[in-house]
Amino acid sequence: MRSPSADALGAKNHVAAILFVLVASAFSAALTSLPAPARADDEQTEQARKHYQKGKQFFDLGQWDDAIAEYREAYKLRSDSAFLFNLAQAYRRKGDLQPALDLYKNYLIANPNSPMRGDIEKRIKTLEKEMKHRPPATPVVTPVVPPPTTAPTALEPAPAVSPPPTTPAPVTSAPSTTPVVGPAGSVGNVAQPAPAPETTLSGHRLRVAGVVCGAAGLASIATAIYFYSRAASLSDRLSTSDTPSSSDYQAGKNAETMQWVFYGVGAGALVAGSILYYLGWPHSSAGPPATAVAPLLGPGLAGLSAQGTF
Repeated sequence: MRSPSADALGAKNHVAAILFVLVASAFSAALTSLPAPARADDEQTEQARKHYQKGKQFFDLGQWDDAIAEYREAYKLRSDSAFLFNLAQAYRRKGDLQPALDLYKNYLIANPNSPMRGDIEKRIKTLEKEMKHRPPATPVVTPVVPPPTTAPTALEPAPAVSPPPTTPAPVTSAPSTTPVVGPAGSVGNVAQPAPAPETTLSGHRLRVAGVVCGAAGLASIATAIYFYSRAASLSDRLSTSDTPSSSDYQAGKNAETMQWVFYGVGAGALVAGSILYYLGWPHSSAGPPATAVAPLLGPGLAGLSAQGTF
């Protein structure tokens, strides 16, 4: 027969065993639960790294909206202040100055001792100046389009009624006239004036051509007078020189030849100009002004004579 002390000792040992099992189970559960947060944190970091890599690719390609979206997702998974700087860069390149300015400031608040602090502060000042000089954005007003109205139900059309036949008015031939409104508002019919004859314009052109030919003839005769003066000068030099120069003699001969050439051209141009001017003048009772221009040639004399009646 067992003693009471032995029974008490067995009960104590049984309780101790149960407590040991419970403590061991709790300790094992604690050990198995400890690595779970670490694994979740590593997974979020890996996802953030993937979003950052995608955002960098979009940033390099100039796709600013896609880069901003990826950097935002990365920052949501892991609150690293470096993503704030990346977001600020993307907004600045896109042209959204206010978000870029705010993100640069938030980055400096999170990293007061950043080695890039000086450069970022310069960018902040530059953005603030640009925002002061940038005109305010014009709000886009979307026009309000009223809803389409429901077309009324078409009623049954009334029976068509044929109009009574009309007798056409008799057509009487009348001379072609143009209605003209008078000072008091009355309408009268006046005949169209006859077109101006074309001879007036062509006559004007002939007179202009005659004047041009006459001017050319006068210029040619003036040139001939110059060569006449040169030939006379060279002739005087040869007659007074003790040793005549062959070059002066040849120059005098050339000047004399050119004199008669220009006299001939000038006379022909004057004649042609007079004829053209005469043909272009409108023939009337008064008649065109009679004008005659002729060169004067003679020993020691050269010039022009003009006679005319007006």
